[in-house]
Amino acid sequence: MAKILIVDDDPKAVKLMGYILHKEGYEIIPALSGKEALEILRKEKPDLIILDIMMPEMDGYEVCRRIRANPDTAKVPVIMLTAKAMLEDKIAGFEAGADDYVTKPVLPAELTARVKVLLSRAAPVEVTRGKLITFVGAKGGVGVTSVAVNVGVMLAKEGPSTILLDLQPYGLAVANQLGFTIARVDPSFLRVKPEDLTEAAVESFFNLHPTGLRVFPSIYPDFSTEEVSPEFVEKLVYTLSTMADYLLIDAGTRFTKGIDYILRESSKVVMVAESDPLALRMGASLIKELEKFGIRGIKLIVVLVNRTRSQMAFTKLEAEEILKHSIQVVIPPAPELFHQAEKEGIPAVLLGPGSLVSDQIKAIVQLIKQ
Repeated sequence: MAKILIVDDDPKAVKLMGYILHKEGYEIIPALSGKEALEILRKEKPDLIILDIMMPEMDGYEVCRRIRANPDTAKVPVIMLTAKAMLEDKIAGFEAGADDYVTKPVLPAELTARVKVLLSRAAPVEVTRGKLITFVGAKGGVGVTSVAVNVGVMLAKEGPSTILLDLQPYGLAVANQLGFTIARVDPSFLRVKPEDLTEAAVESFFNLHPTGLRVFPSIYPDFSTEEVSPEFVEKLVYTLSTMADYLLIDAGTRFTKGIDYILRESSKVVMVAESDPLALRMGASLIKELEKFGIRGIKLIVVLVNRTRSQMAFTKLEAEEILKHSIQVVIPPAPELFHQAEKEGIPAVLLGPGSLVSDQIKAIVQLIKQ
């Protein structure tokens, strides 16, 4: 229910307008002077203000100027409703900051219509955001980037608009696996203020893959995260999430600034572990840490990567016992395929579309879409 502040030194006028608008479902806040109105505005923020001009002590023009000078109320729509009908009066009203100027008497239907129009214009535009999918690793070298890149390529190829953000401090693996020469953004990008990280500001920095996958390069210069603030990361992630159906984030194992925000906003988190004792023990610890951010159940996808064809590798059941969590996807050993993929800068799912690896990446994509 929208709140409307009605300011008029005539109690009957306030009562009549309040009655008309209350019937339409609005909450009414009355004020019988400009001073009283400003005091109310220190405590409450109405959605719209109806303001008389001819009031003692402080007229409507001055009240409106003060409303516009206060950052907390500067954008609240103001309708000036008055008996002053001269052109110069109207000009003075608009110069003081009024959004609309209505002369008395006014029919109830017209007043209601003007209120509805201004409220609809002032209503915040609903921003559609894509699903945020974060990829994390139990430890370094387990294949987080490989999984993120291949999932991104397959997802984009299937149709949904997809962005992959490289948040690894090293900023080389994503570019290398996709055959890009630009691995990091230009240092000038880091001088952009967080509030200025709009779609237009980030658009020119994408690397575009033939599958349609858009890749935003690493924002970290010289393997350091010191120059990048959490606010910068958060606004960048927010903006990118409004530009695609899916935003995939390669967060790696070294959690960077802004990770708290990223995990809270994630629809799914893909945790990658390798089939060795240390990686699995570290994976178990990471799963507990993710639970603190509400990442559990269907929000957590655990992927086990088997790198070598070895009898020493843990079975899925053995790995689950160490992780104390179910494993949804197991990537089979395919060292030759991954070696060739990295050498040529072509993701494994494109180099071997009919491989078991491709089938398992497809399984991750399906889990992400659920």
